[in-house]
Amino acid sequence: MSLRDMVITSQLLPPTRRRGVLRRRRVEKRLARILEMPLTLLQAGTGYGKSTELAALTDMADDVFWYTISEPERDPLLFLAHLLAAFDQGARPGASTSSQGGWGQPFLQHLEESGARAGPGALNFLLNTLTTRLTREAVLVLDDYHLVADVPEVAAMVERLIDYRPPRLHVVLAGRVIPASPALTRWRVKGQVLTLDRTDLAFTADEIVDLFQLQAGLTLSPTQAAALAGETEGWVIALQMIAQQLHPEQPNPGAATSALRAPAGEQTGGGAVLEEVLAGLPSAMEALFDYLALEVLARQTPEVQQFMLSSAVLRQMSGPACAAVTGQVHSTVLLHHLHEAGMFITPSTAGGTQPSPRGDGAIEVYRFQRLFHDFLLARLSQDPERARALHRKAAAYFQSGAAVLKKVFTTCWKPATRMKPPRRWKCWARPCCRWAGSTPSPVGLANCPPPGGASTSP
Repeated sequence: MSLRDMVITSQLLPPTRRRGVLRRRRVEKRLARILEMPLTLLQAGTGYGKSTELAALTDMADDVFWYTISEPERDPLLFLAHLLAAFDQGARPGASTSSQGGWGQPFLQHLEESGARAGPGALNFLLNTLTTRLTREAVLVLDDYHLVADVPEVAAMVERLIDYRPPRLHVVLAGRVIPASPALTRWRVKGQVLTLDRTDLAFTADEIVDLFQLQAGLTLSPTQAAALAGETEGWVIALQMIAQQLHPEQPNPGAATSALRAPAGEQTGGGAVLEEVLAGLPSAMEALFDYLALEVLARQTPEVQQFMLSSAVLRQMSGPACAAVTGQVHSTVLLHHLHEAGMFITPSTAGGTQPSPRGDGAIEVYRFQRLFHDFLLARLSQDPERARALHRKAAAYFQSGAAVLKKVFTTCWKPATRMKPPRRWKCWARPCCRWAGSTPSPVGLANCPPPGGASTSP
């Protein structure tokens, strides 16, 4: 079988912009910057609409070359064959026969004639041809790049492609996680990288209003949109599932709107009441949870799966807290890995950093994305005995922390209350800061208030 016969052509077509897809000017404005940068990284978890948004590039660039990567292309030769074939046609809909492209077959033929060996040098013919024949702005999208990013031979070919790309070719690497590398650091230092992430793709409250109006004919109030934004954190796959539950079986925009505003317990035109759907989370997200079980959790190693399930008993996760609950001594490393891998875990704005009981510095605190946290808890509830044991471990850990605070209060704060404000501050702050591993300042103590809510200000 020739290399050309091993290429799946459908992987080389950009997604079709379906009817009902909301065009978001805010996101498109960010995407337009792709044409100004040599390399763009788009990193976000599953269900954030990466491919759907990138499809808008077909209306922005003169030509778009697309390659949706799949698991089999972890074979470097298969990856190379698909990469070369991606240049077989420009992806702009309705492009004329004179459009740039049509080079895929010659590239593949040259690869076969040269011995079909995959490696950075195999791209020389491609790079030379593009440099001399690419006369218009073009974008190459490597979608789902996370599936092959850890394959050294593939990473080396992509690095060479980016290093020696012609000026008019702009490369986009899209995936759930784009691992760090010396080459990526070098490109960042040179100002050659545009980074987009889930914060760029997450729907704002205003965009949620537009989405529900477009897809389900529902008119949300600002309060309802804000509630949905808070519950879903702008995660479009969850928003769409909620919209489907609210949408009447027999489309009737007027009935749908009344369903949103109906008193609790009522339904109108077959559509559920928004407040009931929100109150029913996470049970209302059964289909989403099934999707997450297959697309996210099942793809992790058994060690990571168990760590995530066990850590779900914590609202705010730090390395020491997770270690106490899971027994995993490398919890801090695992939390950082999950964050870097885009596994629905983010630094907690509520927790910020927590002081270390050992006095060895601040500890970064994370949290799971809200609905993903609900998913993990639902999975954990299938083993009630294990869930109870994990909750007991978490309680014991935080009780030990409370004992430390009590000691600080007894030895420092109570005597300090009998002093004048300047001395009171020093007496309270210094030992507390030694415990927190920070410098004695009101900012350093922001996450360590004295017991009972007493003020530490002079």
